Amino acid sequence: MSLAALRKAGWLSSQSASFQDELLRLGRIRRYEQGATVVSIGDPPGGLIALVEGALAVFIAPGDTGPHFAHLASPGCWFGEGGFFTGGPRRLTLEVTAESVVFHLPLDAMERLAAADPENMRRFGCIALQNIDLCLEAIDTLLIADPKRRIAATLLRCIGESATPRIAMSQSALGRSANASRKVVNRTLGELAEMGLIEPGYAQIVIRDVAGLKAFHCGDWPSYKTRE
Repeated sequence: MSLAALRKAGWLSSQSASFQDELLRLGRIRRYEQGATVVSIGDPPGGLIALVEGALAVFIAPGDTGPHFAHLASPGCWFGEGGFFTGGPRRLTLEVTAESVVFHLPLDAMERLAAADPENMRRFGCIALQNIDLCLEAIDTLLIADPKRRIAATLLRCIGESATPRIAMSQSALGRSANASRKVVNRTLGELAEMGLIEPGYAQIVIRDVAGLKAFHCGDWPSYKTRE
């Protein structure tokens, strides 16, 4: 199984080749069917989880309610650094929305890497910063008043760095993540499809024009069409 996706996108792609080689040597590949749960909120810390192929639904439960669907992770996303730093339980639930391949780096392997080179602690810390940036992006999306632009921004966030922008997410899940009703989601996806920006399907959405979707999200669609 090739791990090239982890070298091309996300946190690991920005690390040195030697560190990439050593880390990937210490981990193992796991395959999951659609509907499987990779980790759950409250599980003991168990190392890093990285998505190689497929899609993972991310659920959060920061308060007294939940879990709530918050994001759809694309290949190259990493999770699980919190338990390494704090020794605390898992803070996210990761569920498979399409047949997926996951890379797992055990906690003891992280400890060995950190002991071998103190700089590796800084490298692991960068995962936390990237996930904080993702949280801030989600908050920024939810602050968009126009629900259509909010839906477009949610789609763009879920693409991540994926080279094949196919989002394995139902319309109801998109509505929960974008804080929009099913009716608004259906109408918006229909309009975006008519504009040639997306192609909705059963439990998936294909992005046909990423630049155009960004222009729509930013309110720059008319000038984008003129430039075309």
